[in-house]
Amino acid sequence: MYADDLLLLSLSLSDLQTMVTICLEELKKLDMCINIKKSGIIRIGKSYLATVSDIFAGETPIPWGKDMTYLGICFLAGKDIRYDFHKTKSKYFGALNSLLGKIGTKSKETLTLSLVTSKCFPILTYGLEAMRINKTQLSNLSYVYNAIFVKLFSTFKRDIIEQCQFYTGFLPLQYRYDLMRLNFLFTLNSNVVSPANTIFKLLGVEDLSLLCKKYGIHMNLGFPNRSSAVWQHFSVYIDNLNAS
Repeated sequence: MYADDLLLLSLSLSDLQTMVTICLEELKKLDMCINIKKSGIIRIGKSYLATVSDIFAGETPIPWGKDMTYLGICFLAGKDIRYDFHKTKSKYFGALNSLLGKIGTKSKETLTLSLVTSKCFPILTYGLEAMRINKTQLSNLSYVYNAIFVKLFSTFKRDIIEQCQFYTGFLPLQYRYDLMRLNFLFTLNSNVVSPANTIFKLLGVEDLSLLCKKYGIHMNLGFPNRSSAVWQHFSVYIDNLNAS
């Protein structure tokens, strides 16, 4: 809690105020305090725009906001859980441009993609396995993900980019995202002693079931089998693409 951000979740304002008060009392014993300038509250739910009472840290109200960054992920206030990837995309392009500025654009494609995989892709895909993002968000992130392939292979055509990805050993982002989700949800499902397993049983079972059905995966398969299943699905797609 001292090294990382402290996040409080509550279904009611009264409970949230109680939790903040308890935190203040405990921090006071440790000769620590809450930095109000770095604190904020957002609401997620149907009535997120309704006017409500302030939450106080001592005598100072904690400001309500439209977004909140927690451990590098920007959450947006709204009816449902939503994310803002603007900063993520900016950091990704910054890392990508810095890399290309050092090695140039005439290096071998395999070398460039290897460096991008280790230095840049983790920035763009950070935390995605734990997020349920919609098709619009995934399409937008795919456009950013494909930027390096556009640059290396001098094409904007999606089918050509996907074939370049296949023959250079890279999954398109939509497949990469599904594989990340599969591995994450399988881990939650198998770790029965973790509190996260309880949340998974409430919210994640259907997601895992749909992904398993999509790729023909059984629940007892390990990582290599899941990876192979996703690649096989992508391979069939490329074969159909070539045939057409």
